[in-house]
Amino acid sequence: MPAITEHYPVPDRTYVKRIRRHAPSSLIPLIAATAATLPPMSDPEYRRSLKAHLYNPWALLDVAWVSLLRGAENRSRPARRGDLEEMLQLYFALDEPMREKPVGERLEGFLLRLAGQQFVWQEPEFNELARPVALFRHTTAADPGKAKVITPGWDERLLGCSISDYVGVAQMLWGAAKAQGGRFDPRQMAGDLGSFDGLTTPEALTRVIDLHFATNTGTLRDDAEASVPKGALRRFGFNPLRGRPALTDFGSGYLLPVPEAALAKVSPFGLYYTGWEAHQKAFADDLGDLFQEYVGNQLRLIKGAKVHPEFKYKDDDREIVDSIDW
Repeated sequence: MPAITEHYPVPDRTYVKRIRRHAPSSLIPLIAATAATLPPMSDPEYRRSLKAHLYNPWALLDVAWVSLLRGAENRSRPARRGDLEEMLQLYFALDEPMREKPVGERLEGFLLRLAGQQFVWQEPEFNELARPVALFRHTTAADPGKAKVITPGWDERLLGCSISDYVGVAQMLWGAAKAQGGRFDPRQMAGDLGSFDGLTTPEALTRVIDLHFATNTGTLRDDAEASVPKGALRRFGFNPLRGRPALTDFGSGYLLPVPEAALAKVSPFGLYYTGWEAHQKAFADDLGDLFQEYVGNQLRLIKGAKVHPEFKYKDDDREIVDSIDW
């Protein structure tokens, strides 16, 4: 297989054309099966892998997205592991959209895009699962009476289940998909849902998955057409499989092209967008107040530290303003 540097720079259309050689029904299950075998990015085993630079979640998810968005089922050649590796080689050799800019501007833009593309995938998995419960269930805002949306029962109203169950759904999707080649079938869970508060049947579990985690190829295409950036910036746009990581039209149950995307859905970052979609600024304001106290709780864990909350003071113009939060 040629080195990435032998391909560079690759136009986005060349990359898309390579992916379109294979039907989504062949390529997407291959991506899911491959992603399921990869160790977590936080695992030293991943960093020691010779293919770590190729087989990572954001690249695999981009190949899946392009296949779903631009692929066609009239392709007869089945996708194999070597085909997927070639697509990933091309992905990492894609042309840099600001290559002709001055050095400083080019470097700054490159690092910002890279951070947005990659850093969100590099949180330890169990930290991501613990934070939303610590934030939403075990933190109280300084003035709970100010809350407009995040009030008692907000999670049942927004998510269709408790925040603990919502996190449990993501953990189940992720764990089952990693163990079963990217697939999860709720019917297999009958009689094995005792750890949930209210999702005690496969039907209840399916309802929450369909409401927040699942989509299909047709819906993805309809939603993405208007929002996909054009040309070389395309891969830095929002990948809808981050918001809906489970596919319903690839056999029974659900297929997760990249199981780690299910964890991103229930992270505080993912929950922010879920709440924003339903309540806009009211949810963001409530979450900001809650997050401020959450940060304070973390700072209080520092041994020997004295932590002061924000206070009001007069600035140089004699106006009353708030200090920093802590």
